[in-house]
Amino acid sequence: MKSPLNTYQRRFAEHSIVFGARLLSPDLRQFLFRASLACAENGKTETGVIDFICGLYLQNPDEIVRYFRGDFSALISRNFPVHRFGGEGLMLNVMRDQKHPGYGTVEGIGFLLKYSDDLLELLWLSAQLANAVGEAASLKDVVAAVACGHEWTDELRRSGLKASRTVADFD
Repeated sequence: MKSPLNTYQRRFAEHSIVFGARLLSPDLRQFLFRASLACAENGKTETGVIDFICGLYLQNPDEIVRYFRGDFSALISRNFPVHRFGGEGLMLNVMRDQKHPGYGTVEGIGFLLKYSDDLLELLWLSAQLANAVGEAASLKDVVAAVACGHEWTDELRRSGLKASRTVADFD
C-alpha cells in the first residue's frame, strides 16, 4: 500500500498543477476546475479521480466516451446529483441563479480547490508523460496515465467504467 503525500508534497503538487504554466493544457485545467466546482456544489470536501472523470464527461461527453466505456449517466447521477453539462457547469449555480437588482453582481462567492492524493498523482504522471515530449498534459495523457496504474483502472472498474482499448500488460 502506498503512503499518502506529506504536506510539502501535497502543497507543491497542488500549486504546480493549478499554477504551473506547462503542466496541464488549458482544456485539462478547465476539466479540473469543472470537477472541483461540481464537487463543491455536491458538498464534497475534495476532488478524486472518479470526480475528475465525471467532470471530463460533464464538460465534453463525446470526447471521454472515446476512451472509456460504461454507464456514465448512472455514474454522474450517483457521484454528482447536482450537475450541469457544457459551459453552464463552469459557473457556480448560486451565481447563475441569483437575481440581483441593478447590475446583478455577486461578491464573495468561491469554493475550495482540494484534490485527493490519487488525483494529484494521476495528474502528475500525465504531466510527466506529456512533458517528456515537450507538451502540456492533455486528455490523452490522462488516459495513458490511467492505463499505467492498476489502482486507477481498478477504481474505474469499481465505478462501472473500463478502458475502450486493450493495453499491453506484463501481469
